[in-house]
Amino acid sequence: MSTYEERQRDNIKRDELINECCGGNKSAQEYIHILCAALRVWDDVYDQDYPVTATDITDTYKMLFISLPSNKFFRDNYDLLFSQHVVLYNQWVASNRWLNGDNLEQMYAHFYKEGLNEIVPLVALITQGEKKMEEISFKLRDNFKSKIGG
Repeated sequence: MSTYEERQRDNIKRDELINECCGGNKSAQEYIHILCAALRVWDDVYDQDYPVTATDITDTYKMLFISLPSNKFFRDNYDLLFSQHVVLYNQWVASNRWLNGDNLEQMYAHFYKEGLNEIVPLVALITQGEKKMEEISFKLRDNFKSKIGG
């Protein structure tokens, strides 16, 4: 669980990385922000570590059922992005299943929970090519690595 201050700090780093990874593509930026916002609420509901209001849930519902499907970047890259969404969901389920397992399972859970981050270098690949994908991938891991169990 992160503190409010840690979330604020991470949001600043996240937004800087998103801006760089999207290369000025506003639709790609909106796509990633939609995912981040919806997944933050989903995680808070699941973990029950932060209060989630009815407004948060309504906003998330709108993001997932209106904003995301109508986002140009998502529509233009649907096949690639949707397949990644399926993989990310599957990793999230596995991560939560093994969170309190033995040492090996906890290691896998830690790895799987970071799967969401892989969407960011993928967006960089789509918007700016392979070199930018590799650069963003390194920055992402460097900025957001955490200890196992953290």
